[in-house]
Amino acid sequence: MPYHDNINDYFSTFKIGKLGKGQSGNLEEFTLDELKQGGNFVSEIFYADGTDAFANMGFVVSFMHVPSEEYVHFKAFINSFNETFSSDWDTQSVYGRTDPIRMFKQTSRRITLSLIVPASSQAEGFENLSRVQKLTSYLYPTYESVDNALTISQSPLIRMRVMNMVTNTSGEPSDGTFEKMQGRMDVLNRRGESTGKTQVIPRKNLDKGSVQKGLLGAIASISVNHNIDNPDMGSFHVSPGVIIPKAIEVTLDFDVIHEKTLGWIEGAGGSQNFSDKLFPYGVNFEGSAPRTLAQLEEEQYAAQAGITSERIAQIEADNERAHSEQMLQNAIAAGHVVADGIVNGKTQFKLSKKGQRAADRLRKRGKKEIGSREFNPFDGNNTRSFPDQATADAAAAYAGFLNPQNEDGTDATPTNFNDFL
Repeated sequence: MPYHDNINDYFSTFKIGKLGKGQSGNLEEFTLDELKQGGNFVSEIFYADGTDAFANMGFVVSFMHVPSEEYVHFKAFINSFNETFSSDWDTQSVYGRTDPIRMFKQTSRRITLSLIVPASSQAEGFENLSRVQKLTSYLYPTYESVDNALTISQSPLIRMRVMNMVTNTSGEPSDGTFEKMQGRMDVLNRRGESTGKTQVIPRKNLDKGSVQKGLLGAIASISVNHNIDNPDMGSFHVSPGVIIPKAIEVTLDFDVIHEKTLGWIEGAGGSQNFSDKLFPYGVNFEGSAPRTLAQLEEEQYAAQAGITSERIAQIEADNERAHSEQMLQNAIAAGHVVADGIVNGKTQFKLSKKGQRAADRLRKRGKKEIGSREFNPFDGNNTRSFPDQATADAAAAYAGFLNPQNEDGTDATPTNFNDFL
């Protein structure tokens, strides 16, 4: 929920009018006890427009009328956003010269913006008409009465802000780093909290102070298309003879007024420095700790080693599991593991006496020297040795699978054979 009290500083589809009921089926995922305890099911009961959440996070286009300091926000459904930087030169042709002499006069900046103002309810459509109505009023001057006659006292200057893309950088500190732009947060006391603890929440860019950081300029023209003739958009029929457009398209040309002299100024040692390092988008690349190519390569090799190790571990785990599954199938076929009932429709298995004897026999055989010819047919505890190390290792693994043992020879936790099925 937005933390501002000003009705202009937050978006809600049902700011006016009745609340919209959502899908009652959403409550079916909650248990009877949860419903009786009365949890916070607001978002499950009432209809919610996802665009409100984005707008309340500051993804908006804002305008302020400088003389009155009134302002209005629109959701940032931007169709087009174009900037034109135009340099004006005075030229004079001189006899005998191939090219005319050029004298620089000024550089101007124009922003062309087109956005859609969508409405998901009649109430929001009504509010949108109010927002567009307010914006158009900003194009008219301020009058004062002098000797019973109206004279213009102030021109209709506008401040426009389009998130971080159109903003006034002349008064900003020289941060604008990547880390700073990632962590634009505010620490505020939530209204109604009894604990008094502060909360860190994303800056919303919806209050008056944020709009005052917009770019100063003059709107040359505004075109408003209500799209009531568009069958894909249309309008709400509120009452007889009353309609509310569902999607208003606003297109405007904004001529920027530079509040700071921009240009290259000679610094210490004859170096040339631009007067506003953050112009026009508030980005400070040099202060963002860019890494060298060698540092990037070092990070890439380190990341590659980590990813490779994870992949190797995954492959080894998959191979180990596949090997265990194969040993289980072999044990079942040999009668070393037998069925032990059914739980939840799944057959359970346990080690048979035959399997226990097989595990003991393989362990005893593994203690003999590899390839040894010693063999006493009259000693039941003596068994022939394995012919090679690979066979011995495989037999030891099978014995450990059937009946795992601790280092001191005692039985360990029995294998849960069903994990391999």
